[in-house]
Amino acid sequence: MAAIAEVALASMLATAVAERGSRAARLARRPTVLAFDVIGSLLNIRALTPFFEHLFGDGSTVDEWFGQTILYSETATLTGEFSPFSDLGGAILRMLGAIHRVPVRPADVDDLRERLSTLPPYPDVPPGLRKLKYAGFRLVTLTDSPDSVGRKAGPLANAELAELFERQFAADSVRQYKPSRTTYQMVSRELNVSAASVCMVAAHVWDLIGAKSAGCLTALLARNGVAPLMLAGVPQPDIIGPDLIEVADALIRLDSQ
Repeated sequence: MAAIAEVALASMLATAVAERGSRAARLARRPTVLAFDVIGSLLNIRALTPFFEHLFGDGSTVDEWFGQTILYSETATLTGEFSPFSDLGGAILRMLGAIHRVPVRPADVDDLRERLSTLPPYPDVPPGLRKLKYAGFRLVTLTDSPDSVGRKAGPLANAELAELFERQFAADSVRQYKPSRTTYQMVSRELNVSAASVCMVAAHVWDLIGAKSAGCLTALLARNGVAPLMLAGVPQPDIIGPDLIEVADALIRLDSQ
């Protein structure tokens, strides 16, 4: 009975999310610029599972590493103690090694950095991006990791996606990680457009909450393991879709509203 109740609850939540996304899509104004988060949104961080399985004996440690890296990047922004993302990620890996009593060598840190540069895109990403590009949207990226920006051998180039983007922005330019308003405002300022003309597209709810605080529209890629935060006072995404294909279709439909 408990299992049946859980399934029913999940179904109700999915329906509520779909209805909210549909209503928002009808109400939202069409943006001109789409700013994409990279790691975990366009590129599949699950590709790191074998690395963490080999190092820690548990592939799910990738979630702990990513969550702690985001936590301490936000801490760095709040305290004004900015550290480069690659250094921070390596330090978090060593911290997890100490917590789990697993030796982490410098070579392991280098291996992680290399694997981050070769993450594959989710299957829906290339066709979704091309659909949006052909529909006339300006596409840019906004990431916490400078390693994702402006490199011929960077992750977007390796995933054969770099040519689809007009610009690639990184938080280190303003020395404040997302979800700082300053980081999102950098995009509108550099492109000389209003914040309301920018839609942040990400699979991270905290990222979209930050974008909303800066005046941007938002679209949530509700991939497996992702759901909106239904809490009074928390701004909800303007568009919600399970992948970039559905989010792209919703954005394109805004043209006729």
